[in-house]
Amino acid sequence: TVAEGATVNGNVVSNDDVGFDDDGSAVTSVSFGGTSYAVPASGTVSINGTYGTLVISATGAYSYTQSGNLTSDQVDTFTYTLRDGDGDTDTATLSLNIDATDDNPDITNTGNTSIDESGAHTVTGTVVADFGNDGPGSFTETGSFLSSVALLQSNGDQITVNLTGGQYVGTAGGRTIFTMQINSNGTFTFTQLDQIDHPNASNPNDYIDLNFGVRATDADGDTDTDTVRIRVFDDGPVAVNDTVTVAEGATVNGNVVSNDDVGFDDASSVVTQVQFGGSTVAVPLSGTATIVGTYGTLTISSTGAYSYTQTGNLVNDQVDTFTYTLRDGDGDTDTATLSLNIDATDDNPDITSTGGTRVVDESGTFTTTGTVTADFGNDGPGSFTETGVFTSSLANLTSDGQPISVSLVGEQYVGTAGGRNIFTLQINSNGSYTFNLLDQIDHPNASDPNDFIDLRFGVRATDSDGDTDTDTITIRVRDDGPTAVNDTDHVSASETVETGNVMNNDDTGYDDAGAAVTSVSSVSFSGTSYAVPASGTVSINGTYGTLVISATGAYTYTRSSNAAGNDVFTYTLTDGDGDTDTAQLNITLEQTYVPVTNVQGTIGDAQFYEDGGVFQALPITASFDGGDGNETFTLRVEGIPSGWSVDAPGWTYVNGGYELQADGDTGSVSINNFRVRPPQNDSDADASNIRLTVTVNDPDAPNQSDTDTGVAIVDAVADPAAIDYDLHSIGGPQQVLWQSVPITGGFPALPVGHGIVYTPYIGQVLNVGLTDTDGSEEITEIVVTFTSVFKLELNGGTAVDLPVPTGETVTYANGMVVPAHYVTQYTFSSLAEFNAATFNNGFGPMHVDVEVTTQEVNLSGQEITLANNTYVTTDELDMTVGNISLSPLVLDLDGDGVELHDIDETVTFFDLDGDGVLEATGWVAPDDGLLAFDRNGDGVINDGTELFGDQGGAFDHGFAALATMDSNGDEIIDANDAEFENLLVWRDLNGDGISGEGELMTLSDLGIISISLEADDTGYADGMNYISHTATFTFADGTEHSIVDAWFTAISIYEESAPELYAEYTAALEDALSDDVGADELAEMIELGAANNMDDLDLSEGDIIDFSDLVAANDDGGAYNGDSGSSESAHVDLSVNADQLIVTDQQNQDVI
Repeated sequence: TVAEGATVNGNVVSNDDVGFDDDGSAVTSVSFGGTSYAVPASGTVSINGTYGTLVISATGAYSYTQSGNLTSDQVDTFTYTLRDGDGDTDTATLSLNIDATDDNPDITNTGNTSIDESGAHTVTGTVVADFGNDGPGSFTETGSFLSSVALLQSNGDQITVNLTGGQYVGTAGGRTIFTMQINSNGTFTFTQLDQIDHPNASNPNDYIDLNFGVRATDADGDTDTDTVRIRVFDDGPVAVNDTVTVAEGATVNGNVVSNDDVGFDDASSVVTQVQFGGSTVAVPLSGTATIVGTYGTLTISSTGAYSYTQTGNLVNDQVDTFTYTLRDGDGDTDTATLSLNIDATDDNPDITSTGGTRVVDESGTFTTTGTVTADFGNDGPGSFTETGVFTSSLANLTSDGQPISVSLVGEQYVGTAGGRNIFTLQINSNGSYTFNLLDQIDHPNASDPNDFIDLRFGVRATDSDGDTDTDTITIRVRDDGPTAVNDTDHVSASETVETGNVMNNDDTGYDDAGAAVTSVSSVSFSGTSYAVPASGTVSINGTYGTLVISATGAYTYTRSSNAAGNDVFTYTLTDGDGDTDTAQLNITLEQTYVPVTNVQGTIGDAQFYEDGGVFQALPITASFDGGDGNETFTLRVEGIPSGWSVDAPGWTYVNGGYELQADGDTGSVSINNFRVRPPQNDSDADASNIRLTVTVNDPDAPNQSDTDTGVAIVDAVADPAAIDYDLHSIGGPQQVLWQSVPITGGFPALPVGHGIVYTPYIGQVLNVGLTDTDGSEEITEIVVTFTSVFKLELNGGTAVDLPVPTGETVTYANGMVVPAHYVTQYTFSSLAEFNAATFNNGFGPMHVDVEVTTQEVNLSGQEITLANNTYVTTDELDMTVGNISLSPLVLDLDGDGVELHDIDETVTFFDLDGDGVLEATGWVAPDDGLLAFDRNGDGVINDGTELFGDQGGAFDHGFAALATMDSNGDEIIDANDAEFENLLVWRDLNGDGISGEGELMTLSDLGIISISLEADDTGYADGMNYISHTATFTFADGTEHSIVDAWFTAISIYEESAPELYAEYTAALEDALSDDVGADELAEMIELGAANNMDDLDLSEGDIIDFSDLVAANDDGGAYNGDSGSSESAHVDLSVNADQLIVTDQQNQDVI
């Protein structure tokens, strides 16, 4: 045995027997895998096996080295040949059993690495492991973390390390500081996202070791753990010297940290102190520190922001140098200098502002002030004086047409024209100045009342050493065009002439002086302009009068019309230098009084249908002649009857009427928004006296009025009749009408020998009604047409027999369709006659058509049209009239109450009263049964005589019929009665009215031991059927269930009306073997001498023919056929001839 990856030594001959010829014995060859290798007499041979290498010599000494990675134990087998001294040989095997041991992984290199906060912030590496024979494996995080410092922080916040999403994540204060991702192949990536506080503030390059746990897992789940070390070096700040040049007397701002490198620990990095001239000044975290240098003052904050102000007058350049200390976030520091190079130069004055363009306005602002400022540098302070230079924006500057000259007088500028002072400008030594406008200046643009002229005055600044600078002060003089203001005047009804002056409220401005006079230059009216002469007047005709006006603005207006109105004149005002403005003279005239005449008011009519629901307008007009146009209308509508609706927007209900105020300036109004609507469905609600009053309100005279009347007619509209029906009613002698809902009012008593007898009114079946809200509507005719098999007769109305349409049919409620034989029509002239009519005779299915004519008249006698005064309502229905009610006894076999089917739920036909006529009838449900007695012993229930009921009037009820079986008279039917064992229960499983195979059972079969004859007279309706009496029957276990006398609603169906039904039913009943399920059985044969066909005989079904009665002799030895003289009377022969089974007796009489 050799271990996996090991070497084993041995000698194959050690356990061999070389015999007596051992001299010269040797291993001569070795074979492996079908190849033979010769072993030299001296030396060795090497043979590669499957899992290792064998080296062997002729002496048998060998060495085997296992060379492969195994997952399970293996064997290398070599066959060697041993030869003795005289050449005899033998072979044996050397089997090397290799033990494949389980290898555990060994992490051989964790890839430790380092990172520097001052450089790249991401580093990668690889973890290496020896997985042995179980490789390759994978690497994952163990979740363990340690650092070389007890408290690992970032910016003072403790760092917490967790495994998140398959990687180490270090966080502090909500910030991610670093991540460590170890991939499954052993590669890893460490990323530093934020700084880590290092403990040694004096060493800008100290480090912290971060140790992350890593796990190696081989293919079969063995693991080894180790740590990956990331060494994080600190990055102390690097402060860089700053040099700044500042002009003499100036201030310079900057930041010493702008060019410094604060490294990865930049958070909370600050300037902590400044040194100058051997003194150190601490810089606070907030606020600033002030350091006085030799030539200026430095103000600096901890952020490095500074301001340096040069304070001395210098004759040559100088330098102030300050040394500052920069400290980073974890306490590392560095120092640098801030050198301020001061440029000492000779300063010339510089006029920096002349106060901007100052403005005066001839319309009101005549004085303005300002200040000239200059920078005198280090040669200040200086002073200001006039240069004597003057210019203007206008080439020829004049005032009232005279040229203006400007000169320096007493150290101020003075402008004069025609001996008048026009303006002055005084400049003071401190630069302040004052401009005064003393008279007007002619402006060139007559069309612009606000145009301007700029006046420019020279100013000089001189510093302390005589240097100078010059500039210009600009004064802007705006024009003052005249302002014309609108004028109004009023001519009352009693006046003819008005006078005034349009210029009294105008502003003629600064240009209205001396010879220059502002005047009215023109007047326009209705698009035509009229020039006003400098002297005299002009006359302008307006619409209602004439205006006479002069250039001074004085006017006279004379009325030329009696009408009220407005004349509007537009005048132009022109000032001394040609500026203009316009305004209006608005003259309002009152009308001289005109009386109101011919007041008229009209209100139209409206027509409605009583079944309508819409509003209609009553058209209203009002008018008058004359008036001054200041009149108004008051419209009032009265006489709207109670119950009518009014929709009149803008109208107000006042004291029983509706009022509306309307403007009367045009003398007429037309109103279409007074809308009315009558009460619904009332043809007698005519509004026949609607009254309109029109009042003209005249402020100048008494009011005048007029009235008019109108009507609103409601036309009668006949309403449809309401037709409904309740066909589950009872009617006619021994007749029952039925449909789908139970009758109200119960059932009458049952006379002896009859079914339920009740004669209903037709109105109980066909419910005809009419809603008459106003007493003016009635039903004038009702026509009912019956299409039926048997003629239906009513007591009442006028009957007419109509021809039966070809192919006309009617349908029973159970779906059977039969030909119709009668069409009978009844006409009633009133609802009372209709409701008094009763059913007399007739039964069976029928189709009913109903026509109801209604008529309504307007009691007021007013109608729009008679076309809609009548209405014909039609309806139709199918019904079936029953003519008999017969009862059998029904047993509640399953204990859930007797369950019956109404006649319209069945397709059952059965001769309930045994009169040979089939009835369509209500029936018993398949889980209950009918009590029966096979009186003729033919194995079927033929008709109602073999049930227990009234049997067509033979008994009062079914329990009276059953009492005939109470042989001992104890009012209990049980085994003590002679016929108890012959009583049957018929469960009509398919509801076809024929007792088929498996539907008849004895009482004993069902475990019934007794039936009580003590029946209660219950008398209640069960759907369309009736329960007259109830008793109980008892099972062998003592359980009692109900047995009832059930009266089925039935309809006689005569053969002539349904021959096909009779043919099918008779064939099914007479066929003794009539059953297509299972085996049929022929109980007996009683008719001899003739062939009896058995059409349903099917021996393959297992049908049985019982000949026992045929071949049995009677008790006295006589033959069945009465021939007792024959000794072979009971002998029969059976033979098969083709498809016939022939049965003959001794006399050769064919039986079957």
